[in-house]
Amino acid sequence: MLIFSCNENTGLGYNLLPEEDLINAQIIDTFSVSAYTIDMDTLGTLNPNQLIAGKYTDPIFGTTEASFATQFLVYEYPNIYTTNHPDSIVLTIPYSQDTIPYYGNTSISQEIKIYKLTTALSGDTSYTSNYDPNSLHENELMGSKIFIPNYEDSILKITLNPSYADTFLYADAQVYYTDENFTSFFKGIYVSSSPIAEPGALLKFGINTDFLITIYYHNDENPDSLFQMSITPNAAPYKFNMFKHDYSSATFSSNINDTISVQDSVAYIQGAGGLRAKIQLPFIENINNLGKIHIYKAQLIVKTAPDNLTDESNFPSSLNLLIAGINPDHEYSLLEEYFSSYSYNSVSNNEGEFRFDIAGYLRDIIDNKRKNYGFYIYNYGGKSDFTRTVITTGKNSNPMKLVLTYTKI
Repeated sequence: MLIFSCNENTGLGYNLLPEEDLINAQIIDTFSVSAYTIDMDTLGTLNPNQLIAGKYTDPIFGTTEASFATQFLVYEYPNIYTTNHPDSIVLTIPYSQDTIPYYGNTSISQEIKIYKLTTALSGDTSYTSNYDPNSLHENELMGSKIFIPNYEDSILKITLNPSYADTFLYADAQVYYTDENFTSFFKGIYVSSSPIAEPGALLKFGINTDFLITIYYHNDENPDSLFQMSITPNAAPYKFNMFKHDYSSATFSSNINDTISVQDSVAYIQGAGGLRAKIQLPFIENINNLGKIHIYKAQLIVKTAPDNLTDESNFPSSLNLLIAGINPDHEYSLLEEYFSSYSYNSVSNNEGEFRFDIAGYLRDIIDNKRKNYGFYIYNYGGKSDFTRTVITTGKNSNPMKLVLTYTKI
């Protein structure tokens, strides 16, 4: 006999079992599920896939700022001659070709500022989302530009102070002999960008061979010919993003980190070291009252809230989320279901739903191999992902739910 604990026959679980087992399968989907909004732990952001700069005010989540720092290596070695004469120096940054390359209003002008690093980036340092950028530079401004972001242009060009062209062109030749020599000579740049007016935008930039500082010059031997040398962060070992969040204007600010009060309706997830959801199954141990069972499938179905609560038409929901168990120290405890040979697997957004398989977790509960401390759900690729998601809780009219498919043994 096939039993559903809900009144409507949804068919949930039908495609999960061998045909011969369907006649004995039972499905429960009325478990209590609670969700809370928690701020993120310190997020390591070293060597992200994308670099992010900008500032924007989200009508739901408040204000977020992003900036980055990067080393450079020599891309095209110069011919060091005393007869060389610099003409200009230009920073070229490629816009990201990511699926969601920006957040906010890109019709508003921004001012991007490029600072010279005075502190060398090092493998001995932990680079995190909340790293203080003021410790990296001494306000030595290499250049700035007011611009309107345009992803159809593919690149953003900023003309730097021409004195830096002299710095590179007239450096001792030994500076260019090794990467170590060069990164000691030029430690890199810090990049920030702020809107001229609200709400502003966060911008993603690509890391490839189009990301260059190029020095243009001529020499006395060929006065009519223009030469160039370039440096790039593409293969440089150290680059990282920094983020700052201000939730004071968010309507849910008083709920952040409150796991005592019942949070009705929705919870909030944000990348860039922002927010995660804590999910609890307060009575899940009661599955032991079913007697001996074999769990075929256990899906935690997490749903995004409607647009009037999310403004997803302007701020698209996260494309992928990760789930992890919580250990007694409130730290992450990875779930076997999401291990692959390469990484910890994420779950994709499918028409406003994220479906997480937690069957192994529940089996461990039954076998007393694990205590039930719940889960964290958070953005995949948070070090270079600024997207955010509003999810429904178990108290919503369209709630997240746990669907358990099992047979009795």
